[in-house]
Amino acid sequence: MKEDRGDISKAQDLTMAVVNLISLEEHLAFTAAKTGEDDFYEMGRDVRALRVRCMKDLIGEPRGELWCSTKHTLSAVMRLLEVASKESGKKCAFYRKAAFDLYKMFWLFREVGMDERKKSQDKTRRRG
Repeated sequence: MKEDRGDISKAQDLTMAVVNLISLEEHLAFTAAKTGEDDFYEMGRDVRALRVRCMKDLIGEPRGELWCSTKHTLSAVMRLLEVASKESGKKCAFYRKAAFDLYKMFWLFREVGMDERKKSQDKTRRRG
């Protein structure tokens, strides 16, 4: 399945949205725990639902552990970029490179997920 540049750009934007939604989920969970206010857990559930929808648009619903691997990869990208922003010199460069390497891994996961989606659609068409 070949994507045009507009689709890739949209997917990159959506990926960064997912990264930030993961961070927002974490912040809301910690805020709920620190304040004891359950409203923050409710907000977190709403954010999670949005993140799940965005991830489905990005990778479909892949088999096995690929869904969780994708989520944790993007979460690690976000955290490593946060660490890099607080470092300088070689440490900063190390964490930025690590984040980018994981970001590339996400795109490999996505490709596998898209291949699975295409195979599933092809099987459905043949049956129909």
